Amino acid sequence: MAGSLFLLTQHLQFVLGYGPLEAGVRTAPLALVIVALNFSGLAAKWTARLGAPVAIGLGMVLMSAGLASIAVVASGGYAGTLVGLSLIGAGAAISNPAMAHAIMSAIPPEKAGVGAGVNGTLGEFGNGLGVAVLGAVLSSRFAAGSLPEGLAAASSAEERRRVVDSFSAGLEASQLVGAVAVLAGGLLAAALLWRAERADSGVVVAQ
Repeated sequence: MAGSLFLLTQHLQFVLGYGPLEAGVRTAPLALVIVALNFSGLAAKWTARLGAPVAIGLGMVLMSAGLASIAVVASGGYAGTLVGLSLIGAGAAISNPAMAHAIMSAIPPEKAGVGAGVNGTLGEFGNGLGVAVLGAVLSSRFAAGSLPEGLAAASSAEERRRVVDSFSAGLEASQLVGAVAVLAGGLLAAALLWRAERADSGVVVAQ
């Protein structure tokens, strides 16, 4: 997710032509959807009704769909990006609290501080890894280094257009890789939690 959103800011600025502040404002719908669903209590109600495994799986599917939407239709303008950001925000609002609850509820109260610290550290590690991996995917598809460098080296309008198209193709590939990774991680987490819940239920019944 972090890698995909990092690349999205470049798409908004270098491909769609927004300034840094405009690009930042146009990513705000993601946060607004998260705030709306959490402060209204809807995300908590859905999580309680669905259970942690289903809530996490559903949330990650929505996030993956949002990334895929951005990859496929963002080049056509901001409308496709807005749809993708809204889906990502909805998915994060559902899955993130469910994941935090699943982690912390499995830790003894006296170890809560350590558990929260490990969870936060792994999250930051994942963010950095995502930026590095998706950045590498982009670099493998876009040989000019950075888009500003490629545009500066272009000698004609047609060549600049080809540079932008190549950069857009690299961004699309990177976003799709991010979407697949998010989907796979979400489904794996949901499956493992579902199996753990079944195992715990079996222990309770046996006792």
